[in-house]
Amino acid sequence: MNEAHIQKIAGELKIHARQVLATAKLFAEGATVPFIARYRKEATGSLDEVVVTTSSAYRATPLLDASPHALASTIEIPAVICT
Repeated sequence: MNEAHIQKIAGELKIHARQVLATAKLFAEGATVPFIARYRKEATGSLDEVVVTTSSAYRATPLLDASPHALASTIEIPAVICT
């Protein structure tokens, strides 16, 4: 996630950029929303579960800047073909 994405998310959620960065790092490490909201308040600056959940929706933000070819390569096609 680049600085522009971090600033955009922070602005939309009305939180500090460092909170967005800390939350994104925890998600990258595999943490879940309840775990972050309950047990990582010191890292996120006491973000509640609603804000953490909302910020998790922005994890796809870097894909919005990707080229159509790069975006298409992230789409999984089912192996089963209907007849």
